[in-house]
Amino acid sequence: MAETCIIPECTVAQTGTCLKNNDAATCPNRAVAGDGTEDDIGLPPLKGPSSHPRFPSSLALGMSEMRELAASRYCHMIGVLGLPGSGKTAALVSAYLLLSRGKLKGFDFLDSRSLRAFDDISHGARVWKEGQRWEDITAHTELSDDRTPGFMHLRVRRTSDDRVFDLLLPDLPGEWSTSLIDTDRSDRWQFLQGADVLWIVIDGDELKKTRNLLVHRTQLLLARLAATLTRRPPVTLVITRRDHGSPDEAAMSALINEANRLGFSASTTSIASFKNGAESSPGFGISELIASVGAKPTSAVEFWPSMPRRAGRMMTRFRNAEQ
Repeated sequence: MAETCIIPECTVAQTGTCLKNNDAATCPNRAVAGDGTEDDIGLPPLKGPSSHPRFPSSLALGMSEMRELAASRYCHMIGVLGLPGSGKTAALVSAYLLLSRGKLKGFDFLDSRSLRAFDDISHGARVWKEGQRWEDITAHTELSDDRTPGFMHLRVRRTSDDRVFDLLLPDLPGEWSTSLIDTDRSDRWQFLQGADVLWIVIDGDELKKTRNLLVHRTQLLLARLAATLTRRPPVTLVITRRDHGSPDEAAMSALINEANRLGFSASTTSIASFKNGAESSPGFGISELIASVGAKPTSAVEFWPSMPRRAGRMMTRFRNAEQ
């Protein structure tokens, strides 16, 4: 077998002469290639020890994690928009707490890839004590990366027919909706191109105080969405704080008319994420809001649209229409 040395500079394998003038057969630095020892230079590096399997981080999903999940099974993407303080996060917290206690009517909880994120946003509701402000139940949403959205995931079973739904809901700060209205920051909303439905969350109390202003701002938001999206998913106007009374019918009618004019199929619903009034129970309307997602038909691009015989290359025109 060839004589080798553990000293990199030694050429004993090529010349047969030890670098330190030792006897090559008895040199303490001697190694023999192919002898199966740990010093065998000819063997490939040992493989590292196998790591223990780890659970997912369970934080809010980023775009890459969301796409990976959506590639493995169909997920209902819900676009959630609304001005700061409108009650977007409170609605997510209410849905999560109801599911976790088996009290979301018509649905059973199966799984979530974002349990820690749900736990973070619901912490205030779990430690809330009588006498504290209800506004303290949920903290203001902040993102570690202001350029990309974070998604909450829920996997639920509808008890009426055992159908399973995967829901993806972005938890975004209201400032994103404000910047879309005021400065047309539509670049951050491109993920809505794949949304099954849009929830535009509106503060029911604020609607009564500043009806004309809030209606105008919501109409601007609808117009921005119409200019941003190449397709028109259904829109649900979600009026929060139903426990403080019914929403203004005239305001709702104006918003529905504007949404329909812009090409959206619009509807309204009222919810009360928590109870701080006499007119509803905690979680009022949340189950109906979730149920409406599976009830709404999803729109898709026609696979092979009809075109005139002389319309040119069919596939090229189809791809252009899809874009």
